Amino acid sequence: MKRRLALLLAVFMLVSMCWNSIGMAEGYALQQAIQTTQNNHLSDTAKVVYEENFEGKAALSELPDWAFATNGGKIALETDTVSSNVYLKLEDANNNKPIASLHFPELYNGGTVLVEFDIKTDEKPSYSHDYFGVALYGEESELITKVENSTKAKGYAFYIQHRDHTNALVNTLLLPAESYHDGDWYRIRIEVDTDNQHVKGHIFDTSGNLLGTTDFGGFNVATAKGVDMIRFQGASAGLGFISVDNVKVTLLNPPEGPGSGDPTADTIIIDPSSILSDVSHNPIGIVSNHLYDSDIYNPNRAQKLAQSLTELGVGTVRFGEGEAGDRYLWTGAPYPTAPGSPLTPQLSYFSDEKLPLSAAEKAMLNPDGTYKNTQNFNEFMSVIEETGTEPFVIVGLDALVAAEKADWAKTKDQLIESAVEWVRYANVTNNWNVQNWEIGNESYFPGHTGVTWKPADYVAVFNEITAAMKAVDPTIKVGVPVHTMPGWNSVILTQLSSQIDFLVVHLYSSISTSDVDTVINDINRYCRPEDRERIKISITENSVYSPGIYDPNNIKAAVDYATKIGKMLEYDKINYFHFWVTRKGLNNDPSDVRSALDEDGNLLPIGKSISIWSRFLQEKMVSATGAVNTAAFASYSPSSGNMSVILTNRKNEAAPVTVNLTNYTVPEVNEKWVYKGNDPLDKNPVFEKAGSISVQNGVAELTLDPCSVTVIALLTPVSGEPDNDGSTEEESGSSGGEPAPVVSVPTPTPTPTPTPTPTPTPTQAPTPGAAVYFTDVKDHWATQEIRKLIALGYIEGYPDGRFRPDNGITRAEFIKLLTLALKLEQKTGKVYADTESHWARDYIAMANAYGIAGGYNDTIFAPDEPLTREQMAVMIANALELPLTVEEPGFKDMAMVSDWAKSAILAAKKNGIILGYPDMEFKPSAGATRAEAVNIIVKALGFIE
Repeated sequence: MKRRLALLLAVFMLVSMCWNSIGMAEGYALQQAIQTTQNNHLSDTAKVVYEENFEGKAALSELPDWAFATNGGKIALETDTVSSNVYLKLEDANNNKPIASLHFPELYNGGTVLVEFDIKTDEKPSYSHDYFGVALYGEESELITKVENSTKAKGYAFYIQHRDHTNALVNTLLLPAESYHDGDWYRIRIEVDTDNQHVKGHIFDTSGNLLGTTDFGGFNVATAKGVDMIRFQGASAGLGFISVDNVKVTLLNPPEGPGSGDPTADTIIIDPSSILSDVSHNPIGIVSNHLYDSDIYNPNRAQKLAQSLTELGVGTVRFGEGEAGDRYLWTGAPYPTAPGSPLTPQLSYFSDEKLPLSAAEKAMLNPDGTYKNTQNFNEFMSVIEETGTEPFVIVGLDALVAAEKADWAKTKDQLIESAVEWVRYANVTNNWNVQNWEIGNESYFPGHTGVTWKPADYVAVFNEITAAMKAVDPTIKVGVPVHTMPGWNSVILTQLSSQIDFLVVHLYSSISTSDVDTVINDINRYCRPEDRERIKISITENSVYSPGIYDPNNIKAAVDYATKIGKMLEYDKINYFHFWVTRKGLNNDPSDVRSALDEDGNLLPIGKSISIWSRFLQEKMVSATGAVNTAAFASYSPSSGNMSVILTNRKNEAAPVTVNLTNYTVPEVNEKWVYKGNDPLDKNPVFEKAGSISVQNGVAELTLDPCSVTVIALLTPVSGEPDNDGSTEEESGSSGGEPAPVVSVPTPTPTPTPTPTPTPTPTQAPTPGAAVYFTDVKDHWATQEIRKLIALGYIEGYPDGRFRPDNGITRAEFIKLLTLALKLEQKTGKVYADTESHWARDYIAMANAYGIAGGYNDTIFAPDEPLTREQMAVMIANALELPLTVEEPGFKDMAMVSDWAKSAILAAKKNGIILGYPDMEFKPSAGATRAEAVNIIVKALGFIE
């Protein structure tokens, strides 16, 4: 394919005279014909970063630098029968999108990158096409620019799409339609100057003739410091082929100095005295997909939704699968007036042709538009109560703009009536105190209905519907959807400034948070001065997904999202954010980068990133500066002195870092945990303990694994010893099958989170046999144990007639249960600062006196913090005075157990008090449930007897 440079001129002349045909012979000579122009363009210091012509390659596996995703299409190396030239071919199939991606390390900060490639597009007979040729991304996965090839029907062939200085999408013509011939090879050159935010585009024919250029500045990706990824993609509409050859990436102006590309060590400075935001309420959340999350209609899942959410550790959950949530009505008239009434979820509009639903959603519907088996609002709120999370709900409005295209649609009066009765049912009838109500979902976006809301029309409907809702409950908060569109934000924020409680933002496409900065600027620009500080932002959908592009759920995506979580947490203006989604939308594809859970409720790679952040998050996000090749975040607990440092390395090469801890007394105890896979595409990465780090004079040096998340937990022990309070209950069986693997969190001194599992006021002590009447324990695996302890009066149910066996249990609740069951004689022990006025003060003091449980330090006990399984095991072992052992065969995940809990867990296992899960795992850092606590207490009583 590539001739010697000495033959360049002769080849160029030959091409100019002889090559008039189309096909692979054109591609064969294309690079030769353009070489002279390219050499004249390059400076003497230009450095070739990557080059591939596919010659000599027989299989995709021989291209180790490339990542491929067929997504139902086809990707292959093809050989031209005339020229014997080898090229890469991507074939679309049924509107699926094959992708070929090339990642390469960013060698330098800043500079100009030249990306060149040959491209040929072929349309299949009788199909129009709109081919997405190539996209260039920055190191934060931001889309810098892309080249598309479209049909003459649209008036252009090749064009460049980018965002201008206002963040608006702009199509800049590169090759006019009249100059395009389907099936010809073209040479495209894109020059990206990230220092000056400037892009130039050039397109050549097979003779090296310049056919078109484009030159624009202000591509509005301020965070992009270089081109980090090239992505070739098949058709985005229609059917056809894309062929690619002679891919070359050149750094035009590398800075002086070593050119090896090896990263220098980041010097990261952590300063807990510089507080960025308060995250004590745990703003990390997720969207519950009402179409697929029902446990009632999916009874065989190994892990129920509440268990999965507990494992994720989220503090907030949103109800409604985006556009499906906007056309969802929680029930219909006549509206229920009693708690727990049967609900009939239904559509607000329906169209069989103009606005067709997916086949998956249609299958869930009855002929009258009601759902057959979706998760309804009652079931959702039972999960909210069980997990103690903060709910968000969508009040759909799209029926109003969809009406002109729909077969039928609810009227404005019907939508308002539904919203009003929803508030009444939630907060008056059931006393659920649902505070956060989103009025519409992406109302600025026409893609769901094909009709664009006019801002003035939205304002009028918002005022009418929220006035009616707040007449029922004046305490609720209403949110308004905004974006980066000046025409929308200027009207919405100006006219609704005083009525807005929070702004709803959706943040997709990359790890970049620049859209949040745009919205904050718009708040300060358009809202009344007295409202600017009050109005917070709730990101009710976010991920690292780019629309129209398939990315697998692997360690690379997980590291990207872990980085994005850290960036969002640092905004004091962001009050909550929700990952999109538990199980991806309308196609229920758990391998999608937008899913956190698989069908059985197990955590996917991105879900594990959420769990890691949730479980290590302290009370305050604090300053972490100096990360260049990596990303660094820190959270700190002023009450305990604990600090968590999370470092992400998104590149597929090791990264040295130096961590400097300033304004902080570094404790003697720390733990290092690493989340990584075998390679960036690994779909089964592992999070495990990796020892500790060495800190000398507040400075630590370490090397981050390629494509990884590293957690440094800086712990403040009491008197130099681990906390003596542990709790971990273990059942011999579980409903629904084997529990999912748990991402364990090591800290024996975790920072208390804000009431992650609040405990409703229990009933009075029941009479013997009362357990029979609890509605939710009849078929539970721990039924007999629950009945026994209730009959003995050691544990109680709830006023609504439920026991809630799978609810979490707090440290205080377990200590009360343990001291009552063991009938311990009254002793006076230590009273901690945070238990002086607590209802369990005397129980905790007595447990301390008996050596059963200690505090996190001399003043903090954290009585309302969720109990972990390893904490429970330590408490039981201490209470029964079991001889500690290290000889008993352990569980498969003993490496995940904190050192201070290992001997106690082994002792409890040896004495039959802890049996472990069916897969022989212990899951030490998982939250203990009420049923598990009851089970382990009953076993302890049997041991005593």
